[in-house]
Amino acid sequence: RALQSFSCPALLKGLQQVALEQAEAVSHSAASVDLCKDASELGFRLEQELRGGLPSDGVNLHDEMPVENVMQSLQDLLQLSQLRHIQRFTATEQSLQRARHSQQRHSELLRTAENHLLSQVRGDQLTLARAVLQADLQLAGTAGALSSWRSFLQRVIVMIREQRDE
Repeated sequence: RALQSFSCPALLKGLQQVALEQAEAVSHSAASVDLCKDASELGFRLEQELRGGLPSDGVNLHDEMPVENVMQSLQDLLQLSQLRHIQRFTATEQSLQRARHSQQRHSELLRTAENHLLSQVRGDQLTLARAVLQADLQLAGTAGALSSWRSFLQRVIVMIREQRDE
């Protein structure tokens, strides 16, 4: 509905405003984080190095878990990391395959359109027909981008609602 009611620049400006509001919300949320408390609850001891009576950039976390628990936690983290890596790799490969297929299909369609133009149009009209074809392709690309922005906007709206509900 918003895409029918507002122009693209207005939508982009709205998205920028939403992004700024979200950045402010994240900054506000991050300001209330207590690293010392969180670290101690997770079984770590947070030590901040002091230089000349002032905190330095050196912050150290010391794990206070028993060694057996650390090894199990480390193994679990490694397995999770490997699983996520495989999932990202698979998703990337699938996306690349879809992109290659789309490129091939695009090239085929352009060749078909060009052959059709050559068989149907002659002379100066051919130049005009090619220009119309290019304009149609740009319009289709813009419509696809608009569809993508709509989808992105819906995801952002859902994320905002979820954050407000929390």
